Amino acid sequence: MDSVKKVAQEIYDRIDNDLYHADGDRWWQSDSPLCLIQSSVNPARVSYLKKKLFNELKVNPQGKAALEVGGAGVGNHHGQE
Repeated sequence: MDSVKKVAQEIYDRIDNDLYHADGDRWWQSDSPLCLIQSSVNPARVSYLKKKLFNELKVNPQGKAALEVGGAGVGNHHGQE
């Protein structure tokens, strides 16, 4: 098994995490560039997940809730299907 190499600190120092500390509503404002995630990427992601869960795995969504974690702020779909 290959060992995992540690990422150099200078790589971490170049990452601007302030974007992720912004108010959550910023992700969903229509005049924000971040809104592109919701309007262009989310429909494909949701479609893919629905295909996998319902068609392939035959999960019955009736009475179930789901939480998407790690979606860079795109987990709240505001009731969109």
